Amino acid sequence: MLLNPQTLFDFGPDVMAASQMYDRPFHQLKRIFLTHTHEDHCCFANLEVLTMTDDWAGKRLDVYLSPAAHRWVYAYLDAVRPVYRGDIGLERLLHKGDIRFCPVTPYQPFTVDDLSVFAVESNHKVTASQEYALNYMVTTPEGQKVLYVCDSGLYDAKNYQALSGAALTHLVMECTFGSADLPADSTHLNAAHFVSMVGQMQQHGIVNGDTRIYATHINQVQHYNHQQLQAYMDAHSPLPVTVARDGMEG
Repeated sequence: MLLNPQTLFDFGPDVMAASQMYDRPFHQLKRIFLTHTHEDHCCFANLEVLTMTDDWAGKRLDVYLSPAAHRWVYAYLDAVRPVYRGDIGLERLLHKGDIRFCPVTPYQPFTVDDLSVFAVESNHKVTASQEYALNYMVTTPEGQKVLYVCDSGLYDAKNYQALSGAALTHLVMECTFGSADLPADSTHLNAAHFVSMVGQMQQHGIVNGDTRIYATHINQVQHYNHQQLQAYMDAHSPLPVTVARDGMEG
């Protein structure tokens, strides 16, 4: 998700194609808030492609990620170095200073230029790195307060308390499994869990009637099409929800 020309959440395998399809060039990009290192959210090859332009000269991309993900990146480089005999695009970018990985401590506010950032830890686990996906709340100088919840599973009391009273302007949240049945301890949301999360967030003052709420990250392992999922949200959510499409602005 592109917050503004300088700020992106996650960097998956289709993001470069999307930038061309929707005419959103990335040469102004300064930072990526990486939720976790699953392949649909983190594509190292795209990071290398991003810098292959004269418009990138003298610039640096900061990638924010959890401490466990930060350790995993360097463990990954150590593991693949013998295979690639030192010719690793990501490592070259690091040595040149084109990219910097910045570990984020959950539940500790920090600033990035003119953005205020706060990250909570979800229950969505990456087994290889032993990391839990971070969900980022970013407040802009214009007063936008955006929470990106992808991937998550149901929040626990700690997260509701940490975000209490946030009064978000925008909530972008995964609804990965749509119509499918999921246990309460699933590391993703379905439509019913999504609606439950919205209700809990409303009770804690995290969202309200003015919050623009979007459902995203919807996969094919369920039976709702776009219209059916929108109808479910219209019928069940305590606050209006828009089922997002690629390229949507809001």
